[in-house]
Amino acid sequence: MDGNNSMPHGVKTVYRVHASISHTLSCCTCICCTCIRCTCRYFDVNFFSSMRLSRHWLQGMLQRKQGRIIMISSEAGVRIIPDMLHYSITKQMQIGLGHGLAQLTKGTGVTVNTILPGPTWTEGVQGYIEGLAKKEGTSIEEATTNYFKQREPTSLIQRFIKPEEVAATALFLASEGAAAINGAAVRCEGGLVAHV
Repeated sequence: MDGNNSMPHGVKTVYRVHASISHTLSCCTCICCTCIRCTCRYFDVNFFSSMRLSRHWLQGMLQRKQGRIIMISSEAGVRIIPDMLHYSITKQMQIGLGHGLAQLTKGTGVTVNTILPGPTWTEGVQGYIEGLAKKEGTSIEEATTNYFKQREPTSLIQRFIKPEEVAATALFLASEGAAAINGAAVRCEGGLVAHV
């Protein structure tokens, strides 16, 4: 456990990585954007990074017959968001990659799973909500409430997910207790996705 905030070390590490990647992709989200650099960055960070890391590590895991690959995708991969098409499409590709790679692990102790977080309170999201609050002349709490009422009405928790909650899901999937979970897209989205 970490003495500063009682967060397990593994959770803290996954939290930092998830938060920093989310902050990296803040240029634009519209598929109509002609900025090929922006589009390529979404593909590089959200899809090709998972593919490259999996390619690097999976073969050794298969030879040892043990290991875990856990990808952080998004509920946007199963619930396409029209004004975030770059993001949604690449997250959908990542879910497919995880499921496909899991098929290669048959009969081994290796698992490949994908986590689908919902709206998560990262630095980028905090800046977005602070901007909304300023624009609307409201508090951050009110802007958050309005965001969920207007943009995410199907969310059952009606709040942003904490990065630590996503990290705890990853730690569980990395544990022996999750040995029977393979090829799954594990939702950690607060009940946002309405279908079962």
